[in-house]
Amino acid sequence: MASGRPVRISAVMATHRGRAFLDDQFRSIVEQTRPPDEMVICDDRSEDGTIDAAYEFAAKAPFPVLVTQNADRTGTNGAFEHALRLARGDLIALADQDDVWEPGKLARLERALLEHPEALLAFSDVTTIDAAGAQLGPFGENPWRQDRATREVLNGPALELLMGRPQACGMSMLFRRAVLDRALPFSPGGRPSQSFVEAPLLHDRWIGLAAASAGPLVYVNEDLVRFRRHPTQRSAPGVGQFDSLQAENPRPLPGKSSRSLLPRRVGEGVLLALAPLLENTCARLRELDNEAVTRLPLQMAEERLELIRLRLSLPDARAKRIGPIWRLLRRGVYRRHSRGAYSALADAIGWR
Repeated sequence: MASGRPVRISAVMATHRGRAFLDDQFRSIVEQTRPPDEMVICDDRSEDGTIDAAYEFAAKAPFPVLVTQNADRTGTNGAFEHALRLARGDLIALADQDDVWEPGKLARLERALLEHPEALLAFSDVTTIDAAGAQLGPFGENPWRQDRATREVLNGPALELLMGRPQACGMSMLFRRAVLDRALPFSPGGRPSQSFVEAPLLHDRWIGLAAASAGPLVYVNEDLVRFRRHPTQRSAPGVGQFDSLQAENPRPLPGKSSRSLLPRRVGEGVLLALAPLLENTCARLRELDNEAVTRLPLQMAEERLELIRLRLSLPDARAKRIGPIWRLLRRGVYRRHSRGAYSALADAIGWR
């Protein structure tokens, strides 16, 4: 960050048919104890009044708001990429159209980065709410929640942690502008940012991985966002896919209770969606071209992809399943990415 002048924060939002919840989110951004210095909103061809609401907000917001609209649908990744390229802040906060920020979110995350100049990204816990704004369950039913004893600065293991589960959610992030140099574009080789045929690696997932590949992250063990779960949320498919995958992972994160990792089986549809997602992750990690960064995370992604492909190709005859299942079990793949011998047995007998 530049010295000798105040730090500037950009709030960046992508919208698509989000009119129902925009007012709550806009209000929570205005009510920040440390408001953003600017906001950039990119609408992805909404037809429900979302763009009108954005313009109305821009006209009355107490900070500059730039509103733009894509000429054609690009999907979540494309809309966020467009908005991020227009942001001018030293620090950048991603804003989803349907969440609610706690009043101290930006101030707390900014302080975390100022206290740890070696870190590129700070993120917090979130509370999950339903469409009406009510908390989901006694603990918020939050699959990303860290244990309160987890250390504040995540150094070497940060990338491995994010490969294990999508801990750093976009709505809970604040990151330095330098992250964009590693994260953009959101698709390998500069191709269109999102395909509606193949599942992309979601923008925030990749931003977290890109930041962790370059240095430590700062974890703030406070709930700074109310994350709204509802049937029409735009990133729900990607979120659900990783929820389903990681529900089988028995290895808790450092200092984390395994209570939220209760097992459930992963259906074939989820596996079919996850395969291209992990292929995209592997491709992006290889692009970083840093052996120290990519070795373990790439191994994790490739092993998980190998397990998914095995499950999608298991023969009907149970006797023919034993060999390939045993090979992955012996290598520890089932232990690292599923529920060990229990999952191997379930695959062998065809239980779903």
